[in-house]
Amino acid sequence: MDRKQEIRLQAAMIGSALGLALLLAGCDGAPINGTAGEPPRTTTPATRATVAFHPGDSIAVGCDAARSTSPTAPQPNPTEDLIIGPLVYPGLGNGYNHGSKPYVDADGIAFFKEGTELPPDTTVTVSIAGPARTWAGILIESGPAAGYSSVTYQGCSSESHPGRVFWVGGFTLGGKTSACVPLEVLVAGESQPHHVMLSLEAGKCG
Repeated sequence: MDRKQEIRLQAAMIGSALGLALLLAGCDGAPINGTAGEPPRTTTPATRATVAFHPGDSIAVGCDAARSTSPTAPQPNPTEDLIIGPLVYPGLGNGYNHGSKPYVDADGIAFFKEGTELPPDTTVTVSIAGPARTWAGILIESGPAAGYSSVTYQGCSSESHPGRVFWVGGFTLGGKTSACVPLEVLVAGESQPHHVMLSLEAGKCG
């Protein structure tokens, strides 16, 4: 092999290596996931919803989806917790106002994590009221990202769980990161629902 052929062969090998590197980087020079220098991911994308916000209609969650509260957990306190009949939202006595932006997914859905507590032998239905159903939802541990417009929490029996239980979940907003959300809470055995305005990082709600 003469010197010119050797140079051409080396150039071809270098070109092939560069082409492979660009292909692995997505052809734009950006590192692939898991490599050093991975571009930072945005945890709070634009709040405008990129798809329509469609919570599920209604669902019931029972004792099988509930978890026992800690034996050392304090008793519900009306100055710190939101208490509606037997239902308790811990820490929401003054609304969900933590002074921080919620996580927002790529579809513009904001998530507000919050547990829902009940004592034994109780059932409560929590619903988003009126027009707010087009932009607010109730989140449970499984189901659509937008949540549901109405969730019925069926508490455990006092025989199986003598203490309080809670369900993992919270609330969602479509295209917003704060709002005053109207709730209707119907306790089993009562004829009229309780009406509550819940602040989600919106300060004081009327």
